[in-house]
Order: sequence, then C-alpha cells, then structure tokens
Amino acid sequence: MLLVAAAVVVLVAAVVVLQEAPAPQLPEPVVAVPDIVVATDPEPIAPPPPEPVSEPVAEPAITPPIGPQLVDDKALMEALSEYGFDKLERRWRDWARARGYPMTDASGQMYYDQPYEQYDNLTLKGLADNGDMWAAQILANRIAKDNPAEALELFRTAAARGSVYAMNEISALYARISNDSRDVEFKSDDKALEQVFAMRDSPVDPLVSSYAWNVVGTMSGSEPMFGDMNAGQIEGRMSEEQVEEACTLAQGLYDELSAKRDSLGLGGFDRSPPPMVYADSSRQPRCGYDFATGMSLESCREMAIKSGDEEATVWLCDE
Repeated sequence: MLLVAAAVVVLVAAVVVLQEAPAPQLPEPVVAVPDIVVATDPEPIAPPPPEPVSEPVAEPAITPPIGPQLVDDKALMEALSEYGFDKLERRWRDWARARGYPMTDASGQMYYDQPYEQYDNLTLKGLADNGDMWAAQILANRIAKDNPAEALELFRTAAARGSVYAMNEISALYARISNDSRDVEFKSDDKALEQVFAMRDSPVDPLVSSYAWNVVGTMSGSEPMFGDMNAGQIEGRMSEEQVEEACTLAQGLYDELSAKRDSLGLGGFDRSPPPMVYADSSRQPRCGYDFATGMSLESCREMAIKSGDEEATVWLCDE
C-alpha cells in the first residue's frame, strides 16, 4: 500500500530545495529628447517632415536560472510550509485514491463510500461482479493467502476499472508466488499451495508475470518512485531473456485491459501525474516505458537536482 504522507515527505524533500533565482532587473530605457528650435523669422516656418518611426526591437527573453540550493532541516520545513504541505498532501491523497490506493484519514479511518471492511466475502463478491473496483481488490487481499488464483482475477477486475494499486498488488503477489521461501504464506490451505505450484509450472514464470504487471502499472500512470523500487527488486532475480519475455507480455496485458475499458465505456487510463514526480536519472526505462511515457507531463515544470555524483529529476505539476 502506498503511504502517501510518507511519499510526500520523501518527494518534497527532494524538490523543495530548488528555488528560482529572481530575474535580473533590466535598466530603464534612456529616451533621447530632441531640442526644441524656436523660429526668429516673423513668417511661420513649416515644420520639417516627421522622422520615420522604426519598429521597436524586442529585447531577448531572459530566463531566470534554476538550480539546487542546499538547505538544512529547518529551512526545508520552512520551504514546505510556504509551499503548502496540507495542499500538497491533499492532492497526493486525491490522486492516489483515484487510482485505487486505500487512503486513511488522520484517525485511521478508510476513505470509502461504503463500509467494505464490514462486508462478508459473499457480499464483496457480489459487488465485485457488478464492477465495484474497491470491493474487488478488498476481497482479493482477504483471500490472497487461501486462494491466490481467484485473488489475481479479482485484482485484474479492479485493474480494468482503473486501479493502478491492483496492478501493483498483482505484481507483488506473483513475486511472492515465485519465491519458494514464501510458501509459508500459503500453507493455511492445501488448495492455495496447489495453485502456487501450478503457477510455478505454468509456461509463464510467475516472476516474469510479476515484472510484466509492474510495467503495466507504469504504462497506466503509476507513481514512478515506488514502481522503480519494486521493479529493481524483481529484475535482480531475472535473466535478460525473462525481462524481454516480460516486456512482450506487458504490452499484451495493457492492450487487454485497454480493450476491456473500451468495452465498458471507460476510455483510456487517467495518466495525469501526481503533484510531484521524482525520478532517479541513473535508472533505465523498463521495456521502453518510463514515467514520461506513462504520464502526461506537458504542464509540469522540470528541474534537475545534483548532489555530488547523484543526479535526479523532479517535475512539479500544477492542478
């Protein structure tokens, strides 16, 4: 589950150190005023023809330099306060909740429009079958250890409804299934272990599926920082051939979800960015799909951060 408040602190800490230097003040233009000539002849003298007026030459635009400024913790908190931490956190919550991430308020209560956690599994299943994204993924989390195969199907239902969180959960569940040291999680039910062993013996390695679903989340507009962390952990266990297979699979899964959304009249995924996007410039795009491909960053301001040998890029995105 994405911890939005923590993510805000991490991402804001990476970016608010950037301050725009004030634009240099240009000197006021000096306008030459011609002397006034007074005629001494009693007869009026016709004034000379006016000088042709030349078009003013536009001054070249001056772009204020943008660069990192190192600040201490106190200055950072002051910058956060000026930026508006409450507004930033609210926007993060709204952005994440629209993509299926479970959100809580200050008291720990979930932001649901129904008391899903009080419903039994049968009620949740009925709601999920009728297209309720939240019911599908809540039920999937409940039964993942006892019935991982059905949990994966429920997560896919939520993913088609726009839940990037569900895509991430599919990736995480496949990763656990692929790791035999995690078998203890599924030992509560013989059926669960049978499903796990069957998935490991299937033509597509569950680790490949895990990586593919991580890429699908990227293509659908997931938060890049956490997607990168998860992808790095998965990729470290894969061969180059498996990564290539996962990339091909990811495109097929994305096309399948897109077709499902079209059939439901939902259109494309909402790929608008969160209020702040942070990316380590040392990482490589996954399957050619990085956050710039998966998000609409046209209205965002791009800034570079460099600290020693470390480089990163931050996008600040307006509402």
